[in-house]
Amino acid sequence: MHINIGVKDKKPKWNPIKGLLLLNDFSKSDKTPFVFKDMTWRMNNDFCGSLMPHIISLPKKEIDKIKKLDLHDIESVESQLNKFIKSQVDRVGFKNLGFNINKLSDNYVEFRYAGGVIPKNVMIEKVKYFCFIIYAMTNSDYKRKEYLKKLYKFIDTL
Repeated sequence: MHINIGVKDKKPKWNPIKGLLLLNDFSKSDKTPFVFKDMTWRMNNDFCGSLMPHIISLPKKEIDKIKKLDLHDIESVESQLNKFIKSQVDRVGFKNLGFNINKLSDNYVEFRYAGGVIPKNVMIEKVKYFCFIIYAMTNSDYKRKEYLKKLYKFIDTL
């Protein structure tokens, strides 16, 4: 099941890196990522993977480019990372990812995580969660402190 969520604003300022970091669709440990809570059977599905392991496994040269970003200029960092995220989605192929940002120009994001037999209450919670991600991606002040903490940690742990 694909869940497409957009915004009415004709020209929203999308921040895909914020969405990716807040999404919590990947865990290096055995812990179930939040997006797969109550749908663990979807975790190893080839059509709803996370972009994060693809980023983590990039060659050192690519990782070093990210690590050299000037964190004193967050707007520039976001701009560069958002271009980078888009290029990685194109490289990996959006049909392999649960977080499809290829339709941002049409003002929506496709979430491909849900599938199989899902209880109604779980489905409602997933849609609410994806709405939260969209709201965070299009509202720079919303969850800013949490996002910046995740952004610094993301760059630091690459």
